[in-house]
Amino acid sequence: GKLDISKKALSKTGKGLKIFPGLPGAFSELRNFVRTNPDLKRARVNLEFYIISGGFEEMIHATKIADEMDGIFGCNFAYDKSGEAIGIKSAISFTEKTRYVHAIRKGVDAKEIRTNPYVINDAISIDQQRIPFSNMIYIGDGPSDIPCLSAVSSGGGTGIGVSAPYGTFKKGYELARGKRITVGPYTANYKKGSDMRKVLEETILRIGLEIETAHRKNIIHAPGH
Repeated sequence: GKLDISKKALSKTGKGLKIFPGLPGAFSELRNFVRTNPDLKRARVNLEFYIISGGFEEMIHATKIADEMDGIFGCNFAYDKSGEAIGIKSAISFTEKTRYVHAIRKGVDAKEIRTNPYVINDAISIDQQRIPFSNMIYIGDGPSDIPCLSAVSSGGGTGIGVSAPYGTFKKGYELARGKRITVGPYTANYKKGSDMRKVLEETILRIGLEIETAHRKNIIHAPGH
C-alpha cells in the first residue's frame, strides 16, 4: 500500500511516540539545578539541549520534548503547498551526525547549515568556539552514535551510553566494549534519583567547576601594596 509521509502524518506519528521515563520534566529540572547551584552560578553555566537524529524532523518536532530543545537536526523532506512530500531535502547518516556536533561547537544553527552547508568547514580558533567539546555531554544509544561519541570524547567532552528501559543493554554494551563512551551504559530513566539523572547532574557540576577554574586562571590580579 501507499506510505503516507505527509507533514500531517509524520506529525501525528510524532505525537504518539513513547518518551523515556522522567521526560520532558527532566529538562526544566536540570535547568533549575544549574540556576540554583552556587558553583554553577559562579561559573555562569547555561544549559542547552539539542537533538541530532537520523529520524524525521517533522516527527521530532511533534513530540513532547521538542519545545525543550535549543536545536533539532534531523532528516527532512521537501513538501508541496498541500504538505505532501515531493522529495528528500536532507538526510542524516551516522557519519553525517558529526557535522551537526561541529555546528553546535561553532555556533551554526540548523537553518544556516542547510542554506549554506559548507559554512561548517570554516576554520575557527579555540577562543571562537561557542560550545567547545569539553563542555559537551553526548548521550547515545547505538552504533549510529559512535562517530559523535568519539568526536566529543576525544575533544575532552563526556559520552554517555544509554539503553531503553524496555529494551536490552546489547547496544549500550557494544558502545562500552568499543570504548566509545566515557561512562555507562545506563538505563534511559531520567527521573529524579535515577542513575542516569545522578550521572548527568554530577557531570554538569564537574564541567561547571572546570569552567570556573579556567575563569580563575585567566584573571590577572593587581599587585598588592
